[in-house]
Amino acid sequence: MVEIIVSILAVAVAGLSLWYTNKGLSDQRRHNRLTVKPIPFVACADYEDLIRVKVRNDGTGPMIVRGISARKPGCEPEFNDLVSYMPELPSGMAWSNFSSGYVRSIPVGSELILVELKLDHAQSAQAAFRDLCRASLSQLEISVEYTDVYGSKFENEVRFLDFFARRLASSKAN
Repeated sequence: MVEIIVSILAVAVAGLSLWYTNKGLSDQRRHNRLTVKPIPFVACADYEDLIRVKVRNDGTGPMIVRGISARKPGCEPEFNDLVSYMPELPSGMAWSNFSSGYVRSIPVGSELILVELKLDHAQSAQAAFRDLCRASLSQLEISVEYTDVYGSKFENEVRFLDFFARRLASSKAN
């Protein structure tokens, strides 16, 4: 009788050990995925001598950008890059930086510049062009489609660029 009880207890302990080990492995897998989670942030810079929109990875793992689309809210995207929505550059000016063909990886703490314009705000033609860029950007939204190294599906990061409109209102009031 004692042998039967010991046998039943041994099987129960073995089953409990298997369950506990499986749970521990599952928790470890979940932890590993969370420790490499990318967190995108669409950052805007709007200064007198600089206009910039970039995607920064504020997460703990690399962000694999599958696509970036720019569009007017409520409309289908016409272009995948921001620079295509911008007004035509005046003679003698060039974009400081811009990106297209977005399938790439952004390491932790790094960024992908979508559009950047450095200018001399003392020159009235450049200041006027800056305001045209602000007006164009203020009507757009950016959507970033991304995954982590495991290919996990995340909700797209969307940012409306109405941030650029605040300077337009103040410059018209002056």
